[in-house]
Amino acid sequence: MDPVAVRALAAIRREVGRRAAAGDEDAGMAMDRVAAALEADPADRALLDEAERRWWPLDAPESGERPAGARADRERRAAAAQRALGELLLAGELVPDGPSRVGLPGFGRSTWRAVALLRAGAGGAPARWAAALAAGPASDLGEAAPPFLRGLEPPAGLAPAAARLHALEALRQDARDALLRSSASMGAAIEAGNDASARALRRDCDELQARIAGLDAAIAAAWDEGLRRAGVSAP
Repeated sequence: MDPVAVRALAAIRREVGRRAAAGDEDAGMAMDRVAAALEADPADRALLDEAERRWWPLDAPESGERPAGARADRERRAAAAQRALGELLLAGELVPDGPSRVGLPGFGRSTWRAVALLRAGAGGAPARWAAALAAGPASDLGEAAPPFLRGLEPPAGLAPAAARLHALEALRQDARDALLRSSASMGAAIEAGNDASARALRRDCDELQARIAGLDAAIAAAWDEGLRRAGVSAP
């Protein structure tokens, strides 16, 4: 993996770990914000400079001239950061979250609900079920995970229920991403006066909203079933 991609993923995990500790339940992040975080760190900025020099022969304009100046340097580093995030998306280390936004896989709304329970010190069946849901995503955070998300050991019998809920959340994330993109495109079509495209995109948005509503119902049922099983699995 490209060194810039490694650093970008680490920065995103640190931010998600911070949000988990603070109760800021959102794993999505603007790609520009990630690029700015890398730009602000001298070591990361050096990696961005090295990466953009590697890519410059492919990115160069027809004139072959390399624009000079601080602004041009920042723009090239931002492009290098965006390219690294694209690599992470292709590798499945990140998921798209609408135009120019990314998120960590596994951190759907149910995971954040589980994180909130564990942060609050829940016990009994809720704690077992929350641990089953949060164990995988928390493990991905590594050292960036807050203390209450480290070393989770949920009952093995809850793994299938947790996997089903994560699968439903992944489908919801796909639908959310599509809805955000369609909504943005619809806004652009309306602004451009393209009524036919706007109507078609509105239909797409309506269908996606209905799909998300159906998934939300399935997710709620899966949560309740997992909680029931956690109660049954009590020692």
